[in-house]
Amino acid sequence: MKKTILIIGLLLILSFVFDNWIIDFVTSLRTENVTSFMMVITSIGFLFVVFVSYSFLLKNNKKIALLILSIVLSYLIGFILKLLIMRERPDAALFFESSYSFPSNHAATIFSTLPLMTKNFPKYIYLFFIVAILVSFSRIYLGVHYASDLILGGFLGYTIGLIVMKFGEKKWKINGRN
Repeated sequence: MKKTILIIGLLLILSFVFDNWIIDFVTSLRTENVTSFMMVITSIGFLFVVFVSYSFLLKNNKKIALLILSIVLSYLIGFILKLLIMRERPDAALFFESSYSFPSNHAATIFSTLPLMTKNFPKYIYLFFIVAILVSFSRIYLGVHYASDLILGGFLGYTIGLIVMKFGEKKWKINGRN
């Protein structure tokens, strides 16, 4: 865990240093077709993950409760951090977002579902991570987040998801595919 935190910390520092360069580079690659695709991904990507997660866990109310708890906690903590940090959004935004930029709540909420989903459905681990990364990347492409917003948001969400999953394992004896 210490090694993971160190790696995330280094990525976060590097992304802060290169935030403007990254967003300038990514937004310079915009095309009409890719922009349309990214608008769909950013709009329904999270809903897709929630729907798929709910469908997979439909027969287990405790796991659904853990999934919802992960999403709600990551959103609330992200929202509070936004209000405390008050980082403005990039100038390259294709549409208006009224909240602050740091951390990304899209990244936090979607990554919060991953611990529970990948533990219960390990054969879909790559699919879950690809969708989470694609939704997160769409936020840079559309110019509404810096890379550091997404790195911290993803780390925050994933960590909250792990904590909630561990809580479920202890409290309700939930583990794996129970």
